Amino acid sequence: MASPNGGEWIQVFKEGIGLVLGRWSALQYAIEQGLCDYDSHLEAQNPASNILSWFIQSKDLDAYDLEKLLDKTMDSFKLVHQEGSVEEVSIYFITFLRNIYFHVKVTSMREKNKTQFHSSMKPS
Repeated sequence: MASPNGGEWIQVFKEGIGLVLGRWSALQYAIEQGLCDYDSHLEAQNPASNILSWFIQSKDLDAYDLEKLLDKTMDSFKLVHQEGSVEEVSIYFITFLRNIYFHVKVTSMREKNKTQFHSSMKPS
């Protein structure tokens, strides 16, 4: 997905990813129980990076593709997740990003309108 206004949206979205993953009870359980082959706390950082990379590189925000990525993440923690939780999380991420994108676009348009308004108000 192309950056609407530099990288400011990336920082906000990155923080949001961490917050969502931090509230995903199945993932948090896996981290707490050390259910991954590697250091779970280090491994827990990978999903956030993978999700952010997927959103940055994707031209089309397809929830199904994101669900596959999240399923793979849960598989790395050897988890059988609650039915529907992956779908719920993927839809949340896509909605969250679209809201950020919309906010950045509106902010950008607001700034352009201020500039255009002020330049059209110059005396002749």
